[in-house]
Amino acid sequence: MLFLLLGTSAQAAMTGAQIKTAASGKTYAYLGSKSGTISIRSNGTAWIKASNGWNSTGKWWVSGNKFCRQWKGKSASCASWTSLGGGKIKTSNGYILSPR
Repeated sequence: MLFLLLGTSAQAAMTGAQIKTAASGKTYAYLGSKSGTISIRSNGTAWIKASNGWNSTGKWWVSGNKFCRQWKGKSASCASWTSLGGGKIKTSNGYILSPR
């Protein structure tokens, strides 16, 4: 039984519906090449505050099985999400999101 527990991965690629549920109305701390906080509102808007002092507002949506966002004055970007368990998420663009 111990072997099965060690061999089981908590990581699972998320579907678009799962991403929408995980994102909508949530705030996450993010850590990667940059760090800060992102708040994803259920009305399709979002705000971000980076630890370097940069902040912005924008919009978000789900396209296929990817989370997409566009900050004011920036190009849109999309990334797949993988559940790490415990509410943590790994993004395909190199960030770990932790619920706040």
